Amino acid sequence: MSVHRFVTRPGFFRLLLASAVVVSHLSNLEIGRPAVMIFFILSGYWVTRMFDTKYAIASHRIRTFYASRLLRIWPVYACVLVLAVITFATLNISSQSLSLSNLTLIGLASTEGDPLGVSWSLDIELQFYLLLPVFLGLVAWSEQHRFGTLKLAGLAIAAFLWGWFLQLEFGIWTVLSYLPLFAAGMILARLEYLPTTRTALLSGLAFLAVGVLATLLPFTEDYLLKDAVTPFPEDWFGMFWALTLLPFIAWNVQQESPQLDRHLGNISYTLYLVHWPVILISQSFLPAQMGHMWKVIAILVSFTLATLIYALCDMPLERLRRQIIRRLQVKPAERALA
Repeated sequence: MSVHRFVTRPGFFRLLLASAVVVSHLSNLEIGRPAVMIFFILSGYWVTRMFDTKYAIASHRIRTFYASRLLRIWPVYACVLVLAVITFATLNISSQSLSLSNLTLIGLASTEGDPLGVSWSLDIELQFYLLLPVFLGLVAWSEQHRFGTLKLAGLAIAAFLWGWFLQLEFGIWTVLSYLPLFAAGMILARLEYLPTTRTALLSGLAFLAVGVLATLLPFTEDYLLKDAVTPFPEDWFGMFWALTLLPFIAWNVQQESPQLDRHLGNISYTLYLVHWPVILISQSFLPAQMGHMWKVIAILVSFTLATLIYALCDMPLERLRRQIIRRLQVKPAERALA
């Protein structure tokens, strides 16, 4: 397999996005936020596709869909959170946000504490899962998909305005603020849009160009720096930046994903979860004389720990999840005969 084909696989792309979040937490560059925005687009695509192909025609489809999504996100999150709490307590590292009370996850984005540094986005993800059947029910797709696309786009814009009003005025974080990203993924899934490789490449170049241009312009460079004062929320810029990559995303998700690539994509989730506690521990125990070398160590430990948690926790839980979902999809009469 050529290097070009390997790095354009869907799983490797997700791992690259998770790595951008890690680098962002280790630097003053705000590149993690756009990566999360791209994750939201990918989620909109994959979850809509799964709903259409696996759950829409299944018995008890809504119940099964909710159970499947919750069991995919929450158990591994809970394992990492419990492990982090125990480790911090053992090492006498204090962290106000690192508490077992955050196991609920839903509603966590609206609180001041984010135990794993990325938990807010998981809250937004779960809210999207809860509302997906509602969104699809409100938007009737026509045969040409034109009116369904327009309806969903209009709904996303209205939700975006209302969501940011709630967020800016009352501090209530909802999926509505990010619905244009999820909706973009949903539309890609429903349209089954496959751009040419050239169009995908141009999209990637446009994404890079926006990043380079943003660093050069005085009124946009602050959006790439943490804790900078900006005239409008940094997520707005991140959303715009992520949407420039849509053709590449539409092309990437339809590329072949062999077993190794699927493993890499799955490891991206555990890496996303474990890296922030590793960074905090590294800051506390590695000597300051090491300079930036402690960051390299934190990255290596994060990837190693993410791989171990994936093998020892995520993979067994995923097998259990599939067994539960298969059981839920069996009709009561069929279950009695089994």
